Amino acid sequence: MTLKSKNILAGGAIFTMIVVLGGAWLFMKKDGGSPDPIPKGDTSRPDDGKKPDAMPPPPQAIKLPADFGVLDESHSMLKGETRTKTITAFNSLAEDIKKDPSDLHAWNSFGAIKKMFGDYKGAEQAWLFALSINSTFTDAYANLGQLYWHYLIDYPKTEKMFLAVIKNNPAIISAYTNLSDLYRYNYTEKKTEADKILLKGLENNPEQADLLSALASYYYDEGRRDLAINFYERLVKADPGNKQAKKDLEALRAGNPIGLPD
Repeated sequence: MTLKSKNILAGGAIFTMIVVLGGAWLFMKKDGGSPDPIPKGDTSRPDDGKKPDAMPPPPQAIKLPADFGVLDESHSMLKGETRTKTITAFNSLAEDIKKDPSDLHAWNSFGAIKKMFGDYKGAEQAWLFALSINSTFTDAYANLGQLYWHYLIDYPKTEKMFLAVIKNNPAIISAYTNLSDLYRYNYTEKKTEADKILLKGLENNPEQADLLSALASYYYDEGRRDLAINFYERLVKADPGNKQAKKDLEALRAGNPIGLPD
Protein backbone atom coordinates (compact mmCIF):
# COMPACT_ATOMS: atom_id res chain seq x y z
CA MET A 1 0.00 0.00 0.00
CA THR A 2 1.37 3.42 -0.91
CA LEU A 3 1.93 6.24 1.49
CA LYS A 4 -0.86 8.05 -0.32
CA SER A 5 -3.41 5.36 0.42
CA LYS A 6 -2.35 5.28 4.05
CA ASN A 7 -1.83 8.92 4.80
CA ILE A 8 -3.52 11.33 2.41
CA LEU A 9 -6.59 12.89 3.89
CA ALA A 10 -5.72 11.45 7.33
CA GLY A 11 -6.24 13.93 10.08
CA GLY A 12 -8.84 15.96 11.73
CA ALA A 13 -14.09 16.78 8.45
CA ILE A 14 -16.56 17.17 8.97
CA PHE A 15 -18.29 16.64 11.01
CA THR A 16 -20.90 16.41 13.87
CA MET A 17 -20.76 12.75 14.88
CA ILE A 18 -24.02 11.27 15.92
CA VAL A 19 -23.72 7.86 17.53
CA VAL A 20 -26.73 5.67 18.07
CA LEU A 21 -25.42 2.41 19.54
CA GLY A 22 -26.79 0.03 22.13
CA GLY A 23 -29.71 2.30 22.92
CA ALA A 24 -27.52 5.34 23.55
CA TRP A 25 -27.16 8.54 21.56
CA LEU A 26 -24.73 11.40 21.86
CA PHE A 27 -24.76 14.93 20.52
CA MET A 28 -22.20 17.68 20.75
CA LYS A 29 -23.72 20.91 22.05
CA LYS A 30 -22.47 24.14 23.52
CA ASP A 31 -19.57 22.64 25.41
CA GLY A 32 -18.03 21.11 22.33
CA GLY A 33 -18.70 19.94 18.83
CA SER A 34 -17.25 18.47 15.72
CA PRO A 35 -18.31 18.53 12.11
CA ASP A 36 -20.71 16.10 10.52
CA PRO A 37 -19.42 12.60 9.62
CA ILE A 38 -17.24 12.51 6.52
CA PRO A 39 -18.04 10.24 3.57
CA LYS A 40 -16.10 6.98 3.49
CA GLY A 41 -12.53 7.51 2.39
CA ASP A 42 -12.20 10.96 3.89
CA THR A 43 -10.89 10.71 7.45
CA SER A 44 -9.85 14.29 7.93
CA ARG A 45 -11.64 16.34 10.57
CA PRO A 46 -11.55 20.15 10.33
CA ASP A 47 -12.38 20.78 13.98
CA ASP A 48 -10.57 23.79 15.40
CA GLY A 49 -11.71 23.12 18.97
CA LYS A 50 -12.43 26.81 19.46
CA LYS A 51 -15.55 28.84 19.95
CA PRO A 52 -16.16 31.41 17.19
CA ASP A 53 -14.77 34.82 18.05
CA ALA A 54 -17.70 36.88 16.78
CA MET A 55 -20.50 37.57 19.23
CA PRO A 56 -23.85 36.13 18.10
CA PRO A 57 -26.97 38.29 18.29
CA PRO A 58 -29.11 37.90 21.41
CA PRO A 59 -31.50 34.91 21.15
CA GLN A 60 -34.59 37.11 21.21
CA ALA A 61 -33.32 38.90 18.06
CA ILE A 62 -33.11 35.67 16.02
CA LYS A 63 -36.17 34.72 14.00
CA LEU A 64 -36.32 30.99 13.31
CA PRO A 65 -37.29 29.70 9.85
CA ALA A 66 -40.94 28.63 9.87
CA ASP A 67 -40.10 25.07 8.80
CA PHE A 68 -36.88 24.61 10.75
CA GLY A 69 -38.29 21.79 12.89
CA VAL A 70 -39.53 19.72 9.95
CA LEU A 71 -37.57 16.52 9.28
CA ASP A 72 -38.01 14.96 5.84
CA GLU A 73 -37.89 11.23 6.59
CA SER A 74 -38.74 10.04 3.09
CA HIS A 75 -35.16 9.24 2.04
CA SER A 76 -33.85 7.76 5.28
CA MET A 77 -32.44 4.24 5.52
CA LEU A 78 -32.58 4.29 9.31
CA LYS A 79 -34.93 1.75 10.78
CA GLY A 80 -36.30 0.47 14.05
CA GLU A 81 -34.93 1.67 17.36
CA THR A 82 -32.11 3.60 15.74
CA ARG A 83 -34.60 5.60 13.70
CA THR A 84 -36.82 6.22 16.71
CA LYS A 85 -33.96 7.40 18.92
CA THR A 86 -32.56 9.67 16.21
CA ILE A 87 -35.95 11.32 15.70
CA THR A 88 -36.22 11.76 19.47
CA ALA A 89 -32.80 13.42 19.47
CA PHE A 90 -33.85 15.68 16.59
CA ASN A 91 -36.95 16.80 18.48
CA SER A 92 -34.86 17.44 21.59
CA LEU A 93 -32.47 19.61 19.59
CA ALA A 94 -35.42 21.50 18.10
CA GLU A 95 -36.56 22.36 21.62
CA ASP A 96 -33.04 23.46 22.56
CA ILE A 97 -32.91 25.74 19.52
CA LYS A 98 -36.29 27.26 20.36
CA LYS A 99 -34.91 28.13 23.81
CA ASP A 100 -31.63 29.46 22.44
CA PRO A 101 -31.61 30.07 18.67
CA SER A 102 -28.00 31.27 18.89
CA ASP A 103 -26.71 27.81 19.91
CA LEU A 104 -24.36 27.13 17.01
CA HIS A 105 -23.48 23.59 18.01
CA ALA A 106 -27.15 22.67 18.31
CA TRP A 107 -27.64 23.94 14.75
CA ASN A 108 -24.60 21.94 13.68
CA SER A 109 -26.01 18.71 15.13
CA PHE A 110 -29.45 19.60 13.77
CA GLY A 111 -28.04 19.78 10.25
CA ALA A 112 -26.17 16.51 10.74
CA ILE A 113 -29.38 14.65 11.61
CA LYS A 114 -31.14 16.11 8.58
CA LYS A 115 -28.23 14.90 6.45
CA MET A 116 -28.45 11.42 8.01
CA PHE A 117 -32.07 11.27 6.89
CA GLY A 118 -31.13 12.30 3.34
CA ASP A 119 -32.69 15.73 3.85
CA TYR A 120 -29.78 17.52 2.20
CA LYS A 121 -31.62 20.78 1.60
CA GLY A 122 -32.67 20.79 5.24
CA ALA A 123 -29.06 20.22 6.31
CA GLU A 124 -27.95 23.07 4.06
CA GLN A 125 -30.57 25.35 5.60
CA ALA A 126 -29.44 24.51 9.14
CA TRP A 127 -25.76 25.15 8.47
CA LEU A 128 -26.39 28.32 6.50
CA PHE A 129 -28.57 29.56 9.33
CA ALA A 130 -25.72 28.90 11.78
CA LEU A 131 -23.49 31.05 9.57
CA SER A 132 -26.09 33.81 9.52
CA ILE A 133 -25.71 33.89 13.29
CA ASN A 134 -21.91 33.74 13.25
CA SER A 135 -19.99 33.97 10.00
CA THR A 136 -16.77 32.57 11.53
CA PHE A 137 -18.21 29.18 12.53
CA THR A 138 -15.80 26.84 10.72
CA ASP A 139 -17.70 23.62 11.46
CA ALA A 140 -20.63 24.86 9.38
CA TYR A 141 -18.38 25.83 6.48
CA ALA A 142 -16.68 22.42 6.61
CA ASN A 143 -20.00 20.57 6.70
CA LEU A 144 -21.35 22.60 3.80
CA GLY A 145 -18.16 21.89 1.86
CA GLN A 146 -18.72 18.16 2.23
CA LEU A 147 -22.42 18.52 1.43
CA TYR A 148 -21.78 20.44 -1.80
CA TRP A 149 -18.91 18.14 -2.73
CA HIS A 150 -20.53 14.72 -2.27
CA TYR A 151 -24.29 15.22 -2.10
CA LEU A 152 -25.61 18.39 -3.73
CA ILE A 153 -22.71 18.37 -6.21
CA ASP A 154 -21.75 21.99 -6.63
CA TYR A 155 -17.96 22.26 -6.91
CA PRO A 156 -17.68 26.07 -6.96
CA LYS A 157 -19.66 26.18 -3.71
CA THR A 158 -17.50 23.38 -2.31
CA GLU A 159 -14.40 25.44 -3.05
CA LYS A 160 -15.95 28.52 -1.48
CA MET A 161 -16.76 26.68 1.75
CA PHE A 162 -13.32 25.13 2.21
CA LEU A 163 -11.63 28.45 1.43
CA ALA A 164 -13.82 30.01 4.12
CA VAL A 165 -12.59 27.36 6.58
CA ILE A 166 -9.00 28.34 5.78
CA LYS A 167 -9.76 32.05 6.05
CA ASN A 168 -11.29 31.65 9.50
CA ASN A 169 -8.79 29.09 10.79
CA PRO A 170 -5.65 28.46 8.68
CA ALA A 171 -4.63 25.63 11.03
CA ILE A 172 -7.37 23.26 9.83
CA ILE A 173 -5.27 20.97 7.65
CA SER A 174 -8.09 18.97 6.09
CA ALA A 175 -9.41 22.08 4.34
CA TYR A 176 -6.23 22.20 2.23
CA THR A 177 -6.17 18.46 1.48
CA ASN A 178 -9.88 18.42 0.68
CA LEU A 179 -9.45 21.31 -1.75
CA SER A 180 -6.48 19.59 -3.38
CA ASP A 181 -8.52 16.44 -3.96
CA LEU A 182 -11.45 18.49 -5.21
CA TYR A 183 -9.23 20.15 -7.81
CA ARG A 184 -7.58 16.87 -8.86
CA TYR A 185 -10.59 14.63 -9.18
CA ASN A 186 -13.75 16.72 -9.47
CA TYR A 187 -13.29 20.42 -10.18
CA THR A 188 -10.78 19.60 -12.87
CA GLU A 189 -10.95 23.00 -14.50
CA LYS A 190 -8.75 24.00 -11.58
CA LYS A 191 -6.51 20.94 -11.53
CA THR A 192 -3.40 23.12 -11.61
CA GLU A 193 -4.40 24.47 -8.19
CA ALA A 194 -4.07 21.04 -6.56
CA ASP A 195 -0.50 21.46 -5.36
CA LYS A 196 -0.72 25.23 -4.92
CA ILE A 197 -3.31 24.94 -2.16
CA LEU A 198 -1.15 22.38 -0.35
CA LEU A 199 1.86 24.68 -0.63
CA LYS A 200 -0.30 27.48 0.76
CA GLY A 201 -1.09 25.19 3.66
CA LEU A 202 2.62 24.74 4.33
CA GLU A 203 3.08 28.51 4.38
CA ASN A 204 0.48 28.69 7.12
CA ASN A 205 1.58 25.48 8.87
CA PRO A 206 5.33 24.99 8.30
CA GLU A 207 6.48 21.38 7.84
CA GLN A 208 3.08 19.94 8.80
CA ALA A 209 3.33 16.18 8.19
CA ASP A 210 -0.05 15.59 6.52
CA LEU A 211 0.60 18.38 4.01
CA LEU A 212 4.11 17.11 3.29
CA SER A 213 2.66 13.63 2.76
CA ALA A 214 -0.01 14.93 0.40
CA LEU A 215 2.56 16.85 -1.65
CA ALA A 216 4.97 13.91 -1.78
CA SER A 217 2.19 11.64 -3.04
CA TYR A 218 0.90 14.25 -5.48
CA TYR A 219 4.28 14.85 -7.11
CA TYR A 220 4.95 11.10 -7.31
CA ASP A 221 1.61 10.54 -9.05
CA GLU A 222 2.42 13.37 -11.46
CA GLY A 223 5.78 11.80 -12.32
CA ARG A 224 7.81 14.63 -10.79
CA ARG A 225 10.27 12.37 -9.01
CA ASP A 226 12.71 15.05 -7.82
CA LEU A 227 9.97 17.00 -6.08
CA ALA A 228 8.52 13.80 -4.66
CA ILE A 229 11.90 12.90 -3.15
CA ASN A 230 12.24 16.42 -1.73
CA PHE A 231 8.92 16.22 0.06
CA TYR A 232 9.48 12.65 1.26
CA GLU A 233 12.79 13.81 2.76
CA ARG A 234 11.01 16.65 4.54
CA LEU A 235 8.25 14.30 5.67
CA VAL A 236 10.70 11.83 7.19
CA LYS A 237 12.38 14.68 9.03
CA ALA A 238 9.05 16.05 10.29
CA ASP A 239 7.69 12.61 11.18
CA PRO A 240 10.63 10.31 12.01
CA GLY A 241 8.35 7.47 13.06
CA ASN A 242 6.69 7.20 9.65
CA LYS A 243 8.03 3.85 8.43
CA GLN A 244 6.07 3.92 5.18
CA ALA A 245 7.52 7.30 4.25
CA LYS A 246 11.04 6.00 4.87
CA LYS A 247 10.36 2.93 2.75
CA ASP A 248 8.94 5.01 -0.08
CA LEU A 249 11.86 7.42 0.06
CA GLU A 250 14.36 4.55 -0.21
CA ALA A 251 12.48 3.18 -3.22
CA LEU A 252 12.46 6.54 -4.96
CA ARG A 253 16.16 7.11 -4.35
CA ALA A 254 16.85 3.68 -5.87
CA GLY A 255 14.76 4.54 -8.91
CA ASN A 256 12.05 2.04 -8.02
CA PRO A 257 8.28 2.52 -7.81
CA ILE A 258 6.75 2.95 -4.39
CA GLY A 259 4.03 0.91 -2.75
CA LEU A 260 5.28 -2.53 -3.84
CA PRO A 261 4.59 -5.42 -1.42
CA ASP A 262 7.47 -6.65 0.73
